[in-house]
Amino acid sequence: KGWESDASAKSTLSAKVWREYSGQDLHKKLFAAACTNNLMAIAKLSSKEGVDVNAAMEKGQRVLFGAAFYGHLDAVKALLNLRADVRAVDETGSTALHYACMAAKNAEIVETLLGAGALPDE
Repeated sequence: KGWESDASAKSTLSAKVWREYSGQDLHKKLFAAACTNNLMAIAKLSSKEGVDVNAAMEKGQRVLFGAAFYGHLDAVKALLNLRADVRAVDETGSTALHYACMAAKNAEIVETLLGAGALPDE
């Protein structure tokens, strides 16, 4: 099994993301909050004027991608409730569903994304 199935490695990676992005602009802070399942920060940051949960970051990544990649179901649900675009794509054509399948391999997240309108054929 690779690092993607190792919970402690994922925890270390999400902590690294939080350290790297928490001092940045609000969109990057929101991304860090999603990657670390920080629901309070997601709620607080998403309510700030000018913050768009669907804003594209480097390489077209979206906040929802981070939550899906790191396997944070609660963050995925919170972002979907904030109208995160489940069909948004990055510059490689990957969606949150792809990120969930690549790394998290969390059936509940996959089901949640599909239920929110993610298309498995895209």
